Amino acid sequence: MPCFFFILDTSGSMSTRAHPQFSFFELAKSYIENFIKVRTRNDSRMIGRENDRYFLSTTSEQYPKNVKVVSEKMGGIVVEEVKKLVYPYGSANIHTSILDAFRVLHVNRAQTGIDGVGTGRAIQNSEQIQIILLTDGNGISSIPPDFRLFFDPPFLGSEMTREAYRWDQKLFAVVFRLPSTPYRPTNSQLNTIDIDSTVIEKLCSRTGGRSFSLVSVRQIQVSIDHILAMSVQHKIGVRFDCLPTIHFTASHVSQEDFNRLKTRFKKVNEKKPVTNLISRMNPQGRPVTCHWVIPESYFPVRAMDQLPQRTAHPVILCAPKPLPLTIRTDITADKLELEPGSVSDIIMEILKDHPDWTVWTYIEGSSNGPTAPFGCLRINTHGTGITLILLPFNFPQLYPLVEEVVKDPILTTSQVWKQRVDSYFQTVPYYYYTQMRLCLDKIKVKVDYNSSMSNIYAGQLLSNLNRLKVKAKEEFDQILLASKLSETKVSHFLNPTIRIERITSRSRIIGLGPDGDDDETVFAEGVDPPLYAEMKVPLYQPAISEAQLDTAYRTPYTSNIEDLVGKLNR
Repeated sequence: MPCFFFILDTSGSMSTRAHPQFSFFELAKSYIENFIKVRTRNDSRMIGRENDRYFLSTTSEQYPKNVKVVSEKMGGIVVEEVKKLVYPYGSANIHTSILDAFRVLHVNRAQTGIDGVGTGRAIQNSEQIQIILLTDGNGISSIPPDFRLFFDPPFLGSEMTREAYRWDQKLFAVVFRLPSTPYRPTNSQLNTIDIDSTVIEKLCSRTGGRSFSLVSVRQIQVSIDHILAMSVQHKIGVRFDCLPTIHFTASHVSQEDFNRLKTRFKKVNEKKPVTNLISRMNPQGRPVTCHWVIPESYFPVRAMDQLPQRTAHPVILCAPKPLPLTIRTDITADKLELEPGSVSDIIMEILKDHPDWTVWTYIEGSSNGPTAPFGCLRINTHGTGITLILLPFNFPQLYPLVEEVVKDPILTTSQVWKQRVDSYFQTVPYYYYTQMRLCLDKIKVKVDYNSSMSNIYAGQLLSNLNRLKVKAKEEFDQILLASKLSETKVSHFLNPTIRIERITSRSRIIGLGPDGDDDETVFAEGVDPPLYAEMKVPLYQPAISEAQLDTAYRTPYTSNIEDLVGKLNR
């Protein structure tokens, strides 16, 4: 289901006034309200908006107190919480607030086990999560140049993934840089908003998002439409690269062409490292169920007591040359569209001489290496884009077996054929077994392979995974409690335009009391202290109205005689 996480910069620099006489803080709050209003309006393109979830965090407090809204389905709750934030104050570490947002999302995923570590990456277990940072130039300048999205120290199993984010989470930064003088943006600036500084743009691009440098109020709606357009389709991020060595099936590729292809992939990954895969969605806004998964970067073996680290985005390796492949209709296959971009252009160039052929895909780091492809890339039916087709793992070895038994069903009783099937299953990860049995049942082939995790991984590892879910549930409950307490907390400032000072002794003001006379008054038991005893001085600059001289200092040197006479009756 779609999820939107707002990170609102509440530091003092957000009180900077822009040209329309609104502060950046007021524009940021209006941004959130307009975003939710556009998302919840009756628009047929907004699939699954009734299942939206909203999060809100600020930069004014420490985790988890800075989390104001957690997984709420009603956008009005977020708007009400935003209205309670009246004054920006203090300083902020934007990079810490970004990590806190990913921390909340990690805890939420850990309690559900949606990541499915050790079982492959299932498309249907992904979510559409947009993290939207609202800040100004001072907030961006507080981010260290070498900042990386890592949890240090790790917590709640975060060490199982190398980065703090996931393949379905995208970070967008909206940076308010509106000048104080009138400025009319050009048409090109309204159609395409410029990216912001290199530091924040790199962070966003690593997750598949981008930054927006707003120099005009008219660009606000453009950025909202761009982010909402990303949520119309279910997109997950992956990375593409070329095989590190020339594969035996492409031995006719020259070394020069191979090096040129590797260089092109390297340049693409430096400019835009993440390529989105587009999945079809059901009416509830969830991706349709896929039969096959994207395999792990390691081959699971028996009695594994520790899982290798995952990367946030799976790295898919492409063969340097196309190969002919007839995809069987009696074996299920899943299709995902590649987002148009540089990677699609490279694949189109590889297939230009053989548009009916395919480019086989492999997973980086797999124990079976390039001998075990899990899918292929081919030109779609319209000839305008590239489609990733997920197939059974190591399909070049499976397809001949299926073709033989379809032509001659009696082979199911042959010991030689069964041995070949057994040798094939030895090259397949266990999490493919369940779907493999269903496919082979259609052609009247019975196989018995256990797809249980307990049959592969050590019992201690499975116990640790279960304990992580319990701990994550407890942590998530604490976050919910902290957010509820922040909702019920009432501001102590009855009138923020008045400066309130607490005086403990009148004699100390004129210097007549003893040294210990400045102790605070101890109130009798059962008697509530006066209201001013609970007042706190805010960190922002209060708007103080200038007091009349006779009410501030009653002396004949600062007040006229009429004012002094008027106070005699008191």
